[in-house]
Amino acid sequence: MTSLKSLMETMSCTIEQAMAAMKVPEDERDKYAELVRASMSQN
Repeated sequence: MTSLKSLMETMSCTIEQAMAAMKVPEDERDKYAELVRASMSQN
C-alpha cells in the first residue's frame, strides 16, 4: 500500500494507473483501492 501511494505521488498518477504499473492482479485492485483511499482520507 505504501508503494502504491508513493508511486501515485512521484508519478502523479491515479490509483488505477499505479496498480496497473505494479501489476496488481485485477481481482485484488478493489481491495487495495479502498485501503489507499481510506489511508489518504485519514491524513
